[in-house]
Amino acid sequence: MAPPSAQEIQYQIAHIHQDRSNDIVVSHSICIVIAVVAVVLRFYSRRLCKASILADDYMTVVALILAAAQVGGGLMCVHYGGGKHAVLLKNPETFAKWVIATEELYNAAITAVKLSILLLYRRLFPDHRFKIALCIVGGFVDKAKKLQLIGVFSLGSLTCGVSLYRIPQMADISLSDAPWSDVKPCVWAVVEVCLGILGACLPTFPALFRWKTVRNSRRPSALSHSTGGDSSHYPILTPDERRSGFRSGVGNAHKEFLKMIDWADVPRAVEKKMVTR
Repeated sequence: MAPPSAQEIQYQIAHIHQDRSNDIVVSHSICIVIAVVAVVLRFYSRRLCKASILADDYMTVVALILAAAQVGGGLMCVHYGGGKHAVLLKNPETFAKWVIATEELYNAAITAVKLSILLLYRRLFPDHRFKIALCIVGGFVDKAKKLQLIGVFSLGSLTCGVSLYRIPQMADISLSDAPWSDVKPCVWAVVEVCLGILGACLPTFPALFRWKTVRNSRRPSALSHSTGGDSSHYPILTPDERRSGFRSGVGNAHKEFLKMIDWADVPRAVEKKMVTR
């Protein structure tokens, strides 16, 4: 930190009662709770679907650990005077060390988040043959389901939006009053990382709702076939039934993505197309 000028010291003394430390504590606490819940739900959905824990899941855990360390560093900055004016710092050197450590943890955490997303996409779309099969299957999925899938995979743009918003906030940092001026960039850095973790976990959440729907819908009437056009008589497939139905030429990674599609809608779409023809 640069030494403050006489005018800056006078300004800080005149506003010595200003305190943003609660903003840091509250925002950091809320964000890390959201990130923890997202990762827990991710692994719970894996368990429900009896899916293997792969590299993208482990990378999400790494991102969560780094995010927790980043939050801890931010809280330590508060302990040493963060959120208040620099004239109140009792140990500026220790405060500066925690600021640097927190910034490095942010870089590591956001990198882990991006790697987890890339590993997930690599697992879901590994080869060209599956992309062709996906395009064929996509023709029988209704528009509402397509929009849901697009929305889930596009939620990572929230993190980009937070990053863009955080950049101009950094222009207001004052080296002579860093504990006070660095609050907003510090808060938004944590928001960016934790939202990134949430965005990386969201593509795995549809399995949670699908499992609940399957359990609530497995009635005798739903398991019987009908020769009529009533869509309620089409069977609702469990994750195990879906896996057994896609063993030929489709790997475990492909099945994970196919679980996101409500296959009960496919016969309805086929029937509608047959009727229109």
